[in-house]
Amino acid sequence: MPLKDQTSPNPEQMSNPEGSNPPSSLDIVELTSSLQATEPRRAISLHKRSASDSLVILKKPYLVGQSSSSLVTETQKWGRSFEPTMDPKKMKRLLANRVAAQNSRLRKMEYIEKLKKDIETAEAQIAALAPEVSYYKHRRAVLQQENDEMKQKIEFLEKEEARKEDKKLTIDHLVAAEHQALKEERDMLALTYFLQQEDL
Repeated sequence: MPLKDQTSPNPEQMSNPEGSNPPSSLDIVELTSSLQATEPRRAISLHKRSASDSLVILKKPYLVGQSSSSLVTETQKWGRSFEPTMDPKKMKRLLANRVAAQNSRLRKMEYIEKLKKDIETAEAQIAALAPEVSYYKHRRAVLQQENDEMKQKIEFLEKEEARKEDKKLTIDHLVAAEHQALKEERDMLALTYFLQQEDL
């Protein structure tokens, strides 16, 4: 005989067959709030996604004060991955995974935007330094030309000095030879004079 106080299972027990406690509405609101906080200010689409894979951002807290059955009904609007009989813990885990995936995509987009800004900054610096670089290139060319001219002058002076030194050595050699010739001539004249005196 059935008991009079026996009641049929409520929607919360049906949605949670394992008897686990359903997630509080505050937890779901925190998850949806984190989704809203991570929504980019402007839509940057890296690849096309189907409507069933898109994560719908809640615009107002529908889940405050609602039961697990209402939670299942609301999450049915978010995609086909949420089934009416889904375990609330699994549902919460899926929401957390979607939040983590969206945060990862946002971090990648922020990194790409940072790289673009760094490139723009570097290009602006290059453009600003271009006139100065051009000036120093011209200045370097002028100094290089002056250096080459100075080297040519030094080389010319060294050659001139060597020529003068050779000329001096030649003159000294000629003078020495002339001196030696005069000395020999003197000695010969002296000998001739001595012989003439003996003959007398």
